[in-house]
Amino acid sequence: NLQGIYSRPLENFLIEKIKEDHHWDFVQANTIGPVLSPMEMEHDPAIVRQVSQGLNADAFLVAKVTKGPNGVALRLDLFLVKDALLLAQAEVSNLQQFDIKSLQEQTLVLWSRIQSQLPYQGRVLSRQGTRVTVNLGKRDGITNETIINAVQILKLKRHPKFNFLVGSEKEIIGKIKILKVDETLSFGRVILEKEKGAIGKHTKLAGLDSVSYPASGSLSASDSGGDPLSRADSEVSFGKNPTAWVPKRPPTFGQVGARLGLGQYAGNMSLTGVGSLNSSNGLYPSVTLDGEIWITPDWTAHARLTQGIIPVSNPRSGSSPGELSQSLTETDLSVGYTFHAGPSIWDSRVEALIGFAKYRLYTDDSTARGFTTMDFSGLKFGAKGSTPVTEDNLWSAGAYIFFFWNPVMKESPVSSGDDNDATINQFGLLCGRKLSEHLRLEASLDFAIYSAKFSGAGSRAEPATSASHRHTSLAAGIYYLF
Repeated sequence: NLQGIYSRPLENFLIEKIKEDHHWDFVQANTIGPVLSPMEMEHDPAIVRQVSQGLNADAFLVAKVTKGPNGVALRLDLFLVKDALLLAQAEVSNLQQFDIKSLQEQTLVLWSRIQSQLPYQGRVLSRQGTRVTVNLGKRDGITNETIINAVQILKLKRHPKFNFLVGSEKEIIGKIKILKVDETLSFGRVILEKEKGAIGKHTKLAGLDSVSYPASGSLSASDSGGDPLSRADSEVSFGKNPTAWVPKRPPTFGQVGARLGLGQYAGNMSLTGVGSLNSSNGLYPSVTLDGEIWITPDWTAHARLTQGIIPVSNPRSGSSPGELSQSLTETDLSVGYTFHAGPSIWDSRVEALIGFAKYRLYTDDSTARGFTTMDFSGLKFGAKGSTPVTEDNLWSAGAYIFFFWNPVMKESPVSSGDDNDATINQFGLLCGRKLSEHLRLEASLDFAIYSAKFSGAGSRAEPATSASHRHTSLAAGIYYLF
């Protein structure tokens, strides 16, 4: 969209179509300030109120066009001024037609979808006796003898997070028979109403796309009334046990998942007068529970818990027991801001993260004492990114890296020094596979090192000069996006 190559002609095209539609009056929006995207406005009614000030309109449209590696994406939002909430939304992505004419056609499709989401199609303009005038005409497909339903809207059903309409509850309060049709107006008579005077000026009209069935003189359940599923060739046309196709909405709230891992561990502690104690485990199991909440399209809250069991041999000569049990616990709470390369959650993305993390490796005590239980914790910051590696976005690859600012290390049951200088580094490689709109697999190769240098005597018999834990693990798991 460099220099408005797409946005300007599409905006002008949409304005012309709105002006041609007799159900709408167009008002030019002479707003000032930064250009805001639909996603920014969907989550902040205060911004919607600020934008709508001075518009002198009932509603306004916000649109976005993006050209990325997978094609062109279009998004159209209709906001209501009265409550500053999103009323209707339509979008399309991965368009491979890049010419203006094709994109104008797609824009018109989105505008039609926006209008179809509204719970009524027209209004009664006036009533005298049983004669009424309605704002529906030939352009709306109205003909003489058409029967139109007059409705009362009882309840609007909105999306729990984004507030756009997902349905409505309506009651038919009467019927109008059209007797004369003009281009944008029609004239008719009330032939049925719930009670006298129920239909009046501004009464909503709906049911222009109602469904009709062929008349049948039989009450038999075997009489299909022309149902295509009852035809002899229905299995060829529809398959076995067909169901209605309903488009799945993309995930909007977050994701949860679990991973199983196998890792390698190497531990070291240098004791004064004893020397270096080294322990290792070539293959230990771990399990990770992971969760995300997408606060907004850009901001995300993360939580992670990892548990592992790492038995090792006691490396100190003459010390007992000979085998030491170790248990690993890692917790992580963080917040991230994501930079998106496209409108879909499956497009390329880079996330900057900051949060708090804690690592604890419990170790059995021994006589003579070798290793101690160590707790590392601190403020972490870093980045995580991924990008599709196939055109269909099914496979992705990524990486992450984290650093810790002024981490703290604590020991038990004794301290190896009066003070310590701790460092933590974490990085890894990622591979993802999309299974569906709500399921994905992820594998990771993770590297982490926790180390500390000691000073002073501490509370143990032989003070230590340094200690380190090094982990290399391969994990894989499944995530549910909701």
